[in-house]
Amino acid sequence: MNLLTHLRFFFTRRLSGDLDDELRFHIEQAIAANLAAGMSAEEARRRARIDFGGLEHAREETTRQHPAWLLATIAQDA
Repeated sequence: MNLLTHLRFFFTRRLSGDLDDELRFHIEQAIAANLAAGMSAEEARRRARIDFGGLEHAREETTRQHPAWLLATIAQDA
């Protein structure tokens, strides 16, 4: 059963909406932490986005970490 779970990871892809929701959650958590540290709302949002490094970059990194991406890249190179 554990093997099937690992194999499923190779063939499933996270829906982009789910990924966007998760990325948004992490930014909101960073904003909340910045607000708790005493920043203004505008500064807290700006600082969270700077620290996070951009949503598009995070999406690309998440895609690259998926094993299917590596297999597809190897197949293209071959």
